[in-house]
Amino acid sequence: MGGIILINNSLKVAALFISAVIGAGFASGKEILTFFSQYDKASIYGLGLSGIVFFAFIYCLFRIIYLYKEKTDSFCDIFPAGVRVFYNILSYILLFSMYSVMIAGLSSWGNILFGIKKSLFGLICTMIFIVLFVLGKNALINSSLITTPVMCTGIIFTGIYYLLLSDKAVFNPFEKISHMWIISSLSYVSYNSIPLIALFWETKELFTSKEICFKGALFGCMSLSAISMVLDFLIKEFFVKVKVMDIPMLYISERIGTFAHIISEVILMLAMVSTALSSGFSLINILKRKSGLKPFAVILTVCMGGFIMSVFGFSNLVEYIYPLLGYAGFVIIIYIIWIFLSKHSIKYDKNIK
Repeated sequence: MGGIILINNSLKVAALFISAVIGAGFASGKEILTFFSQYDKASIYGLGLSGIVFFAFIYCLFRIIYLYKEKTDSFCDIFPAGVRVFYNILSYILLFSMYSVMIAGLSSWGNILFGIKKSLFGLICTMIFIVLFVLGKNALINSSLITTPVMCTGIIFTGIYYLLLSDKAVFNPFEKISHMWIISSLSYVSYNSIPLIALFWETKELFTSKEICFKGALFGCMSLSAISMVLDFLIKEFFVKVKVMDIPMLYISERIGTFAHIISEVILMLAMVSTALSSGFSLINILKRKSGLKPFAVILTVCMGGFIMSVFGFSNLVEYIYPLLGYAGFVIIIYIIWIFLSKHSIKYDKNIK
């Protein structure tokens, strides 16, 4: 029985991790193109580096949550006062921005696919999210167990489908490799760090053993690396055409075939929904504790605020907000790893069965 619970919770943790990272930018191919594929052959090194850093950060984060989940009500309490203020401000802004970006993305998706006015489709999505947030944590966890396998399978299927139809080599020779791929890879992990901290602290009951921390981090990072490499391969095959596009994967899937295009549209939608759920859920639960307002009032404020912000448009929000906040997250990553490796955490760990 214990083994079943271990595997079940490990899969839940991995699914939550993947669903939080695979947002609209990832599923559209824009993130992979920007952070990795533009460096040509070096993209494979960048993906490898980001996978290693992601695993180190996520595993340390999981173990810290496991160590401190019964000792404090808020994750930021483990930080000194100065770092705590920095972390809180960064968390509020980034989580709200990510939720708003996803609503903007869904509005554009509905407009392109169904011809529905962006504001109307955004309002419909907002109403649905209000219901899901009222349902609470189980709605988030259960939805990730559905959306994550669908997204991963869809992306891998698209890559295999193209590979079987194409007579091109997977890797092409490139004359020059820019060393900026190192900074780019670290930046990619950086701006994903804050939402992941908030999300997993709010689902801390899943971390009931050290094995779950390790297996959840391993399953999640390996799966993310695999689908990232598939996207990178596809983008590089069509790089000349898609390098200036907002949604490279829709163009690529159109060239592969109608079925692949439908799959890409579904994946993009699920990616935006999963990221909106994880970022919105995390922010709502933080504000519930901090504000003292009734839960529904917090849910309504976040959801309607995100809807209002979404009118600025998907591309504008991604272009200006993400870069400003992303690099700051690397400070938190270093600090999380340092906390785990510090003598205090190791000594505290020995007292836990």
